Amino acid sequence: MSRYAFIAACTEPWPVQQLCRVLAVSSAGYYQRRQRPAIAPAPWQMAAQAAFSRHARRYRTRPPLSLVHSPFLLDHFRLFLLNHLRFDRLQIPYDKP
Repeated sequence: MSRYAFIAACTEPWPVQQLCRVLAVSSAGYYQRRQRPAIAPAPWQMAAQAAFSRHARRYRTRPPLSLVHSPFLLDHFRLFLLNHLRFDRLQIPYDKP
């Protein structure tokens, strides 16, 4: 929700000047914004919102369990660890006399 939308929603209990002061918005800017015609959202914004809602309102979904527990990934991870440990053993500190 934008600041201007919040001010428009809360004008019943509080005066506009006070809301503008609290939200660091000029009251003239608020009134100019009210006079502008509403802008329709771009098609990509509606598609992104639909995808976000379809995925239980999360930006990233979890991978399927079959992919997480696949033998290929476990073997790949084991090789990564093995190579990492070998590299650490090769890095022996050299002390100059």
